[in-house]
Amino acid sequence: MTNEIQDLQLSGNNLTITNNGTATTIDLSPYLDDTDTKLTETEVDNFVANNGYLTSFVEVDGSVTNEIELPSQAGQAGKYLTSNGSGAVWSDLSISPSVRTVSANVTLTSTDERVIVTESITVTLPATPIDGQLLTLAATNVTATINGNGRTIYIASNSAPSFTFSDTSTNMYIMIYSSTQNAWIATY
Repeated sequence: MTNEIQDLQLSGNNLTITNNGTATTIDLSPYLDDTDTKLTETEVDNFVANNGYLTSFVEVDGSVTNEIELPSQAGQAGKYLTSNGSGAVWSDLSISPSVRTVSANVTLTSTDERVIVTESITVTLPATPIDGQLLTLAATNVTATINGNGRTIYIASNSAPSFTFSDTSTNMYIMIYSSTQNAWIATY
């Protein structure tokens, strides 16, 4: 047995093994030319609209209304994206509701509020409260009625369409509206 030394030989575009009479010649011409896609700068600009991102869009799921879009971000620094139940809105979660002092009959609005009652009046809760709406009501030495405006008010294990502050002490109630129960849930 003898050792045969074989080498690869490239002649033009043909690759062969030397010292092998039955070796098949391999034509490399299809691989010698650069087959990658070559685009000119103009072709690249046309493809990405000269902005560095693709601008052409092909809808793939059949719905053009389910794409993610944010509300305008101008002037929204430090705010958080929240939902108002029908769409995305920017909210400043660090801002507490202002304290409002009332001395005459009043109907509250559908926003979170802190209310101090200074006279013997009726405070009517919002006609269209929002789920999770938070109200804080406080009174000092006055008799004031809190009207649920057609919704039940649950305080501890009691429920009523309205209740009255006692006039002999300071009272404070924290109330949260539940759309599931269509009622105000209160603690004091």
